[in-house]
Amino acid sequence: MDVIERGCIALRTLLYTNWIDQKSGKPLAKAFMRRKPKPDGVERDVKGLSVEHGIQPAQCGTVFREKAGIADVSVDFIRSLSGLDGPLDVVPDGDNHANIVGLPKPHDSDESLATANSLGKKFSDNSRVVHRF
Repeated sequence: MDVIERGCIALRTLLYTNWIDQKSGKPLAKAFMRRKPKPDGVERDVKGLSVEHGIQPAQCGTVFREKAGIADVSVDFIRSLSGLDGPLDVVPDGDNHANIVGLPKPHDSDESLATANSLGKKFSDNSRVVHRF
């Protein structure tokens, strides 16, 4: 896979309306946090947090039946952040799909939760909803 270039914008599908602040219209921190395993123990977000790039916001999230919106965030901003194991990155795994890697799993430990909350807030402060469904 190619590397995602500097200056690129990552698009995050906001699956739920409660991932968007209803007063400000901004994405909330939880939209940028890895999810807990399914009730049967199967891990989610194994490759990282899913984003898309190189397409229009209205084209995002086509695999989801329902979604609330699309948020954008700069790849350069993402790469400026660090998780517990080092810097975050955006790693492509398809033509227009990539994963934000390096985000902690908030359910792993208190330290992971604190770091995930801090990173989620930074994402929230540096992203915006660019499309609503």
